[in-house]
Amino acid sequence: MLASAIYIAIMIQDCPRLQMFDVTRTPVDQYTFTWGVSERKNYRIQCAYYDTRGLNHLEDFGEVTFTNYTDRNKRIRYSHWYDLGVDFGNIEWNVSLSPHTTMEVEVCPVGNKWHLQIKGLVWRNTTTTVSWDAVGFQTADLNQDGRVDGIDLGLLFGAWGTTDHDINDDGVVDGKDLGAALSQWTA
Repeated sequence: MLASAIYIAIMIQDCPRLQMFDVTRTPVDQYTFTWGVSERKNYRIQCAYYDTRGLNHLEDFGEVTFTNYTDRNKRIRYSHWYDLGVDFGNIEWNVSLSPHTTMEVEVCPVGNKWHLQIKGLVWRNTTTTVSWDAVGFQTADLNQDGRVDGIDLGLLFGAWGTTDHDINDDGVVDGKDLGAALSQWTA
């Protein structure tokens, strides 16, 4: 079992207050499962998500639930972050989110650090859950198994001269794509 980590959730009313809470991280297969809760008199924030921190690809999926126990609408912010084993400059990624009218989800990959932030309004005496699913692989990880290895090299050579598996998006698979694959090599 991994040691507990501290993540930050910010509750904003009349002025910002910083609320930190402990989360438990547990390795599960290739993922890290993170769970935590912050219970206060006026609100509750509970997070649960899986991620591939420290690996050569990005998978981060889970949800955070906000409960407002008061008769006033509240603005809430939650965030978590971690490092990948590779720079985001070589990763193609996308994020899908649950639809919400009062909550906004922002993702910010910088260098090898993944940062997810949720902020918005939680109506009085209600519970709101936001879920997300983010996935990304290195551009040369053609079979998307989390490694750039001989299998990807075989796929690249099999597509030589075509537009399939064009890593650098210049319209043809050639020596430049081979160079990109070798620069991202992980096996």
